[in-house]
Amino acid sequence: MEFKQLNVFITAADEHSFLRASQALFVSRQAVGKTIDQLEEELGMKLFVRGQNGVQLTPAGKYFYTRAKALVSDLNDLRSEMSSMWQSQVSIKVCFSEALWSFYSKVIKEYASRNSSEVKIETVVVPEPECEHMLPGLDADVVISFAPQNARNTTTSLVMESSIVFLVRKEDPLAAEDVLKLSWSKRVGRFLLFTGGTDHGLWWPTIPRQGDVCCGSLEELFGTLQTEGGILPLPEFLVPNTLGRLRILRPSKPVDPCRIYCSMLRKHYHDAAKYEQLVRFCDEAVIAETAD
Repeated sequence: MEFKQLNVFITAADEHSFLRASQALFVSRQAVGKTIDQLEEELGMKLFVRGQNGVQLTPAGKYFYTRAKALVSDLNDLRSEMSSMWQSQVSIKVCFSEALWSFYSKVIKEYASRNSSEVKIETVVVPEPECEHMLPGLDADVVISFAPQNARNTTTSLVMESSIVFLVRKEDPLAAEDVLKLSWSKRVGRFLLFTGGTDHGLWWPTIPRQGDVCCGSLEELFGTLQTEGGILPLPEFLVPNTLGRLRILRPSKPVDPCRIYCSMLRKHYHDAAKYEQLVRFCDEAVIAETAD
């Protein structure tokens, strides 16, 4: 028994005519008759009495009509609900600081592809200083950045800590050392500092000195390092594995680690479905990636 057969049967019963049913369904009169014959054969009983004035339901046909009508109605409701669920997929907006987007972009795109039927993810990439304005202004649902978001009505979690390493060219005399020996008051060499839009290095404990290079683009700093030399302090997780001309040195004394924070608007800003998707996104994409 198929949905199509039930629909033909109900239409024929409503029209009291196989001919009018065929016209309503845009099929031939013979197709309607054949479908009814197949249905009656499957059930083992007559559903219609044929006459010169059309067709009338038998007692069995009347009972079957009531049940079939309810079943078709339920199936139509189910189709409508499923269609509505697809069309009303949850949309969440995620803000990344510029350096972190290079780290997260692949896993976020893969997560969005796997869950495309349930959630639509919009990403915004901004300089680090702008991240703190995204949640209070309701310009994002989640912010992934190097600084905690302490605004009201937000929840901030420490996602990861990363040790700081130092990159130098292999031709640099420092590359022969096992560790980079640093004096915070009198440093060696020229430092290349990633600022992310601030006026100082994001993970560097002292103020830049004359001759240091401050830049908001990691790509530009990598280029400067490879062509002009210098010392680039960087969180270990941000070091590309394709920089063959460079040497990674570890500091001889402890340096405060870089920290990544995930900040999210609290539940009462969202309906239950949206909040559930936000929590799932943070657990499966943001935290899972940094845990690997």
